[in-house]
Amino acid sequence: MEQNLIRAEDLLRKSSAQGNKYAKYTLGKALLDGELFLQNIPEAIKLITESADSGFAPAQYLLGKLLYKGEVIPQNLNNAIEYLEKAVEQKNPYAAYLAGKIRLTEDAVKDIRKAIRNFEIAAENGSRYAEYMLGKLYLYGKDAPRDYDRAIVYLTASAKHGNQYANQLLHSIKSNRNWSATLGSLRLLGQISQMLQNRLDEERKGKSNSIDRKLKIKIDEKKQAQGLKQG
Repeated sequence: MEQNLIRAEDLLRKSSAQGNKYAKYTLGKALLDGELFLQNIPEAIKLITESADSGFAPAQYLLGKLLYKGEVIPQNLNNAIEYLEKAVEQKNPYAAYLAGKIRLTEDAVKDIRKAIRNFEIAAENGSRYAEYMLGKLYLYGKDAPRDYDRAIVYLTASAKHGNQYANQLLHSIKSNRNWSATLGSLRLLGQISQMLQNRLDEERKGKSNSIDRKLKIKIDEKKQAQGLKQG
């Protein structure tokens, strides 16, 4: 039907006043964006919060994102995670991906196990970005046990779903014919490098060992030459 914003706002307000969580979310989002209706951020946050507290997953995701970014309202990571993971319980892929990202990167709420689980839920519900993140986690083995086969499965799925970064990473892997050997070499080089770093740290009071330092530099250069980012 013909667009009528005045009529639309009036109906949404009446429905919201009757407790309709869908109307509260729609009106709140419109007031937040300020594109269709006159922007009113305090009222928008109030309506979105009420919708989220009524169990509407999209509102929980939006509120969680706002609390995480801290641009419109003050940042609160704990509350952000709380709302996002409520939406995750309803299999919302956007909330699951963002919750996974926060759990992986923010020290205040960091939890690798929960991050991986959130990414898995997002991937199971069609998130190509979550598939990509899982692929990287299992490929590099920094925050999760390295699992080459599982990494390839997730990266391939992400690439098939249109993620160009996953496609580029797969191409890089396939161009390295000795990938398995490379992973083993990187693991060994990383262990040796860490051992040398520990020894160098012990000598920080003044003693130095130029041979160890030169050896560590050479190892780091060799790792970089493998063409992989460590993380």
